[in-house]
Amino acid sequence: MSTEELESRVLALRETFAAASADPSALNACVERLAPLKQLLTIHRLQNSIPSNRFWLLSREVHEIGALVSIHGGDVDSFECFYSQLYLFYFDYSQVCLHTPVGVTIVQLMERSERMDLILGIRLLQLLTENRIGDFYMLLELIPHDLRNSINISYVVDLERSMMEGNLARLIGVNHTAPCEYYKTLSDKLADTARSKIAASIEVSYPSLRMDVVISMLQLQGVNVSLVCMLPMPLQEMFSFVAYYNQCKAIGGTFSTVYVIIFAEGSHVQWHIDGDRIVFVSEEVSRCSVSSREMLVHSLDAIEELEKIV
Repeated sequence: MSTEELESRVLALRETFAAASADPSALNACVERLAPLKQLLTIHRLQNSIPSNRFWLLSREVHEIGALVSIHGGDVDSFECFYSQLYLFYFDYSQVCLHTPVGVTIVQLMERSERMDLILGIRLLQLLTENRIGDFYMLLELIPHDLRNSINISYVVDLERSMMEGNLARLIGVNHTAPCEYYKTLSDKLADTARSKIAASIEVSYPSLRMDVVISMLQLQGVNVSLVCMLPMPLQEMFSFVAYYNQCKAIGGTFSTVYVIIFAEGSHVQWHIDGDRIVFVSEEVSRCSVSSREMLVHSLDAIEELEKIV
């Protein structure tokens, strides 16, 4: 397939994606166009040892639209697959360094994409929702300084700062302050991450709390406490949170479908509902104790062995 034929198909995808802003059902048509387009890009790449610059631009646009369609549909795994390809376009294929007798010259291979700040902002927000702070900072260091000032990226950086400062209430309300619709897809996961941090602080600070106080601190939907206590099943959001919180702790905090619960290592506090109060019960966990003297001996032995190697 020639570059011209490929370009016509990308143009059709672009028009379909543009129509999705007014007609959300057009996103399904985008998904249908993406799969064969990805195959055509691969075939074209294999048939041409040195693809043109135009091909790289078309390929980048296809993956950008794929990433946005995926995140709009709530498919974070698919977004991550598209982003892994875009990472190369944004940071590896965008420019090269040529060593000349005069010095090092930076040659720009592709002009910067208009969607770059949006895609990177979504990626940063995804890392923040998963509490992957190390990866968050690694990506932030790669982003050009002028691009960090865009609203899509600076907004997420401010959210991360709020998390570090303990202003977790702002993270819960991100659905109302997000600069674009794509961020709202991840807003619930970010709110759950913030709630898990608040819950971890509550359980070590109080022996028990009234249920309405916990509902307020976690910013869950308000419920009638006297009515809820009469329910045989945990139908309200507070009951669901408590049950899920305890369940995640029992399996190490790796299970996630409704709430994204993240626990500090060694947290063994169960939440029990007792009337209109929530009681935080600490469970004793048997640990293998090692005396300070024994630890010091082992450390000195390790240092001695390292010196022998050197």
